[in-house]
Amino acid sequence: MTIQNLIVNGGFETGTLAPWIPVNSSITSQFSHSGNFSARLTGGNVLSYITQVVPISGGQSFELIFSLSKAGALPAGPVQAQVQFLDNLGNLLSSGLFVSLPPNRIPAAGSDTWLEIYQTTSIAPPNAAQAFVLINNLPQAGTADILVDDVAFLVSEGGGTGVTGPTGVTGNTGATGVTGATGYTGTTGNTGGTGATGATGLTGSTGATGTAGSTGTTGDTGAAGATGLTGSTGATGATGSTGTAGVTGATGATGATGATGATGTTGDTGATGGTGATGTALPLAVNRIYVANGGSNNLSVINGVTNTIIATITVGTFPFGVAVNRFTNRIYAVNTASASNNVSVIDGATNTVIATVSIGNNSDTIDVNPVLNQIYTSSESSNTVSIIDGGTNTLLETVPVGAFPTDVRSNPFTSKIYAANAGSSNVSVIDAQTFSVIATIPVTFPFKIGINTETNRIYISSRSTQLISVVDGVSNTVIATVPIGITPSQVDVNPNTNTIYAVNTGQNNVSVINGETNTTIATIPVGNSPFGVRVNSQTNTIYVSNQDDFTVSVISGNTNSAVATISVGASPKGIGINP
Repeated sequence: MTIQNLIVNGGFETGTLAPWIPVNSSITSQFSHSGNFSARLTGGNVLSYITQVVPISGGQSFELIFSLSKAGALPAGPVQAQVQFLDNLGNLLSSGLFVSLPPNRIPAAGSDTWLEIYQTTSIAPPNAAQAFVLINNLPQAGTADILVDDVAFLVSEGGGTGVTGPTGVTGNTGATGVTGATGYTGTTGNTGGTGATGATGLTGSTGATGTAGSTGTTGDTGAAGATGLTGSTGATGATGSTGTAGVTGATGATGATGATGATGTTGDTGATGGTGATGTALPLAVNRIYVANGGSNNLSVINGVTNTIIATITVGTFPFGVAVNRFTNRIYAVNTASASNNVSVIDGATNTVIATVSIGNNSDTIDVNPVLNQIYTSSESSNTVSIIDGGTNTLLETVPVGAFPTDVRSNPFTSKIYAANAGSSNVSVIDAQTFSVIATIPVTFPFKIGINTETNRIYISSRSTQLISVVDGVSNTVIATVPIGITPSQVDVNPNTNTIYAVNTGQNNVSVINGETNTTIATIPVGNSPFGVRVNSQTNTIYVSNQDDFTVSVISGNTNSAVATISVGASPKGIGINP
């Protein structure tokens, strides 16, 4: 049997990463296991990976082979490799392989030493048509860049069990055998006892009525008594003549109105009723911006009026995503490198952490439904969306979605949750009431999501196609695509102006899209390596985090220009806003 490598450009000898989909990864000629090139996955507090989807046939197992080394003297961080089996529509069928290398297990390339990994997958389901292959360098402060080379995904020797052949034709029925002799008749058993007397039968119907007897003879009529004498009528007296009507007198004048009587004495005032219970006060709009500083393990709190930092909140390790419930004044930060991953719950009135909620591993995105008071995070390693109850700060449900979900956003008006599954090239639509996936939307390598709650349009960025896909939230179909810049990242929307803002990390700018025409109407320069973006729709102000500058760019939606730059913590990522 011929062994076939299904990975394209596994040795990176084209001098590029294509067709791999990279995040925080690059090609390098400084080190290689063989040939001249290798892939370099950025270390430190940065999530970096390369991924490729390859065609397969179901019913087979595969060999995943790759070589690892590290650049420089810093220790290596944790590295993972995954294989997920998908159907022809990109829906996740099963996990074929999950390998996790603990920190400081990878040798240095400077000594020309490489760690070679050989792993066999489980057998792919019969209807599998694609395999999602991922090599992932997890974020950890003070760790080296990881080098990857000579990646192969081979059909295992011997392959899986072939398809069962068709059932053969049924043979002719054999002749019926001779009937055996009839056995002896057994002795007659004893007569059983007399059964109980049956119930009394129903009463018969009443007989017909007999013939009526003859009518007797009518007796004689008695004699009538004599009529008395009628008295005579008296004579009628004569009627007197009617007198002449007198003349009607004139109407007299109306008398003057009498004086109003004096007002009576006011009665005593009744007792004052008891004071009603005080209603729950909703927090006022505070115009606060919260920035997750991954490299500083804290959040910067910005006053949106003065564009100054008014507080710094210490949270877990490497906070990445931030979301705000404006109704409860609670802020939620997902900590990607904390033990078992967790979410810090912050009181916006005191800027203090009041609770910590454990969630799935490798989660870095978060969103809030303020109407249902639910919080959503996605896990890239377990392929799930976790749903947290904001009232109790406990995990309500974990919903399986597609492969490698890189973002989760919600529409509180429709109670829908959207998960971008980069590994299976689709978006899962979840009902927030039933916690079930109700639709799957094909989108090529989706990365980040923005939602216009007024128009029910969903905007999805793709790093491989450099497009924004526009999805109709009613039909769950892509109705348009909009070209944007290189390496697009987060997306957000101002529903009041129907304007979409998409960050282009590779070009250090933001694309501004008109939601009516689905065209780019402006491009705004920002800082180095921008990533996060959120819009304050009340002030029409846009905030963009710049990872390499440790800054936030403040953009006016009226002029489409940056009006301020705010210094924040190290490696800022996600942004949340309480308008």
